[in-house]
Amino acid sequence: MGHLAYRLSLLSVRFAGRTSASVRVAEFVAARPDPLRDHAQAVLQHLERAHAGELLACLHAHGLHDALAVVPRGLDRYGVSSAPCAATGSEAYAWSSRTARWIGSRKWRWGCASS
Repeated sequence: MGHLAYRLSLLSVRFAGRTSASVRVAEFVAARPDPLRDHAQAVLQHLERAHAGELLACLHAHGLHDALAVVPRGLDRYGVSSAPCAATGSEAYAWSSRTARWIGSRKWRWGCASS
C-alpha cells in the first residue's frame, strides 16, 4: 500500500481580527520577524523607569495635555505604543517616527524628537 501525499500551495493570505487585511502572498512569504522582538520587554521597562518624564513631555508636546502619566506598552520596528493616564480615564495611543496622523478612532501615531 502506498501513501497519499498532497502538495499545498498558498493562494491568498488574509489577517482577521478587529480589522482585517489582505496581504500579498510574496510579501507574506518574504516576511521576517520584528528585529526588536527579543529586546522589546527590557526596552519598555527601561523607558518606564528611566524616561517617564520625557515620554510624558512628548505626549504634552503633541497635544495630549490631560495626560498625567504614561506607561509604554509595546515596541516594534514601527514605534512605541503607550497608555497615557488622565484624570478623565485612559486611552491607548501609539506613536511612530514615520507619520503624524490619527489611526482609527482612538489611536494616534506620531514622532517625538527631543530638541
